[in-house]
Amino acid sequence: MQKKNNSILVCSRIESSKKIDMLIEAFKKLGSVDYKLVIAGSCTGNSDKIYYENLKKLSEGFPVEFKINLQRKDLEKIFLESKLFWHAKGFCVDENSNPYLLEHFGITTVEAMSAGCIPIVINKGGQKEIVDEGVNGYKWNSIDELIRKSKIVLEDETIQTSLFASAKKKALNYSAEVFSEQVKKILKKYF
Repeated sequence: MQKKNNSILVCSRIESSKKIDMLIEAFKKLGSVDYKLVIAGSCTGNSDKIYYENLKKLSEGFPVEFKINLQRKDLEKIFLESKLFWHAKGFCVDENSNPYLLEHFGITTVEAMSAGCIPIVINKGGQKEIVDEGVNGYKWNSIDELIRKSKIVLEDETIQTSLFASAKKKALNYSAEVFSEQVKKILKKYF
C-alpha cells in the first residue's frame, strides 16, 4: 500500500454550492488531533473569493490547509497522499425537486478513488452511483453519519487497506479504455 498522510481531502471549486463550510464544521467535530483537512480547488470569481475568506476564518485554530489554484501535478500528489476524500455538494438539497443542484457525476470522486483515496461522499446525485457502500467507500446522509463513518475508516487500518484497493479497482470502471469498449458494444448493436 502506498504511503498516505493523515489527511482528509476536499477537492472542488471554492464556491458555496460545494458546502465546504459544512465540511469544515464536520472536521472540527471529528475531533481528531492526528488529522488535517486539506481543501484544494480553484477560486476565481469575486463571490468565490469572499467565500474562500469566510472559509479561512471558519477554520482558524484548526489543522486546515488551503491549496488554491494548483497545477495538475501538485493536485495529483495531494490525491495520492490523502487517506479520505469528502464531498458534500447537494447537502440540504431535495434531489427530487432540485436535481440540477447536485453533482451529476463526480469525476473528482473517481480521481480520488484512482489514487487510493477513500471516498466518503453525500448519498445524492452521481455520488451514490460511484461509491459502493462499505466496499470502496461510504455514503452519508447527515453530518453525524459523515463523522461516524470517517471515524470507522480512520481508526481501523484493516478497513483502510481493503477500501484503498477497492476504490482503485472501482475507478478503473471509468477509464478511457472501459469507456471505449462500452461505446463499441453499443455501436455494434446498430452498425
